[in-house]
Amino acid sequence: MIVRKAKPGDVPQLARIYLQALRDTYQELLPEEYFASLSQEKGEGVWTRALAQPGQEVWVAELDGQAVGVTGCKPDPDHQGWLNLSSLYVDGACQGRGVGRTLIRTVWERARAMGCDGVSVCVVRDNPRARGLYEGLGARFLRPYVYKFDRWPVDCRCYVWPLEEVCP
Repeated sequence: MIVRKAKPGDVPQLARIYLQALRDTYQELLPEEYFASLSQEKGEGVWTRALAQPGQEVWVAELDGQAVGVTGCKPDPDHQGWLNLSSLYVDGACQGRGVGRTLIRTVWERARAMGCDGVSVCVVRDNPRARGLYEGLGARFLRPYVYKFDRWPVDCRCYVWPLEEVCP
């Protein structure tokens, strides 16, 4: 597996991973109306904007030349000197193969290179797989948070990794 910075030509594959992950992960939490509003074009817009946003970085994991995971990170607006892992999506067929862990470690490495003290992440409360991944990597619960998927609020949990406590 290789991890590299995403580029505009990756956008269609990133959108595919993102849309699949949304449907697979949140099918029971969000109304069908939300999923009906999703499209490849809308997914591509999300990643096109992410790549163009100052201060935000997008990283892609590849296996055999195919994008299988994507993560985004940006300065944490609530913690000066911290980086926020703002998104993490892994192709369903590749989950459980270390793609998510590798992408998280990439964000940790990036945070260290930038002189940050830690990394934060928010995750949907009712996403036990992601919470297990983050908690298994030592993330500490910080606070509850409400995120809106368009107009639908979802309860989340924010976690932090002080970099002095995580292994490279």
